[in-house]
Amino acid sequence: MSHAHSETSGIVLHGSRSYDAVFGPFIRTTDAEILSRAGVAPGDDLLDVGTGPGYLALAASMLVAPGGTAVGIDASPEMIARARTRAERAHSETEYRVATAEALPFDDAVFDVVVSRLQS
Repeated sequence: MSHAHSETSGIVLHGSRSYDAVFGPFIRTTDAEILSRAGVAPGDDLLDVGTGPGYLALAASMLVAPGGTAVGIDASPEMIARARTRAERAHSETEYRVATAEALPFDDAVFDVVVSRLQS
């Protein structure tokens, strides 16, 4: 199920389990390419906008260590819950927050790299 979230003009997906099952195997194959093109390096602080089930931010967390951080945001609480569970299982310190691209809950210039798998 999807619908516009009151804080975003975009579409928010709430069926995290079905999304993960259908799209997860495909989207994971693009993580390395996205992070390579973004020039992610150890020590970077990275933000993944529209993280969904959290794959890209989790992959980034391995590249930014040591000394860096990886944070994923998504407007869907269900997606963030799934991403947090995935990070816990991987013993990762990747941080996930419910937030929208239109209202980032961070100060300016906090991140060295911002990535998103999404396009408009």
